[in-house]
Amino acid sequence: MDNNSQEVSTPEAASQPLRGLGNGFDLFAHRGMIALLILGGLAGGYALIDTFFLMQVLPLGGMPWWPYALMIAVGAAVGYGLGRGAPLVEHAAMTLITTVVLGLAAYPAMLRVNSITGEAETVTYQPRAVGVFEHPEAAYPPVDLRGLSLSDYLEAHGTEQPHRFRLVEGELGFYQLDLMALYARTSAFYRRRDVSP
Repeated sequence: MDNNSQEVSTPEAASQPLRGLGNGFDLFAHRGMIALLILGGLAGGYALIDTFFLMQVLPLGGMPWWPYALMIAVGAAVGYGLGRGAPLVEHAAMTLITTVVLGLAAYPAMLRVNSITGEAETVTYQPRAVGVFEHPEAAYPPVDLRGLSLSDYLEAHGTEQPHRFRLVEGELGFYQLDLMALYARTSAFYRRRDVSP
């Protein structure tokens, strides 16, 4: 038999579980790798759902950097610990994925914690340009609404009328704008506009 001939694919071979890159390593036979997959999936799912479907706030000013660093450090440590015993390629790849996903999840987590630990207050702002507002005494960070697809509402109000915004400052030390209160006002504006002759 020719040793250089290619192996013939069989149904038994096709039914084998997916293998990793490290000499036929079975990713799903390693409990640590399974735990990393679950952790990354949960963190990624949370980040997507809370950021795009649940959390309706807009951070104002700078956000602290240390929660990102903390989550990245946790991801690296957990990935290193749970991946021990796996081949280097799989170990490094899963550690990197876990670290990145946890770092991304830090953003909505910070907004959530800051919102829960703070008290809301209503603050009057003066417009400086269409969609851009500043506090008269600069006691609060500026509000920039130009990226929220509210151009008709903002242009209708011009640059003369003051605006009142609902803000929260939590234990993480930054302000965030309550978009639910803003959207309630803008929705009323668009309804009146649509029914007017």
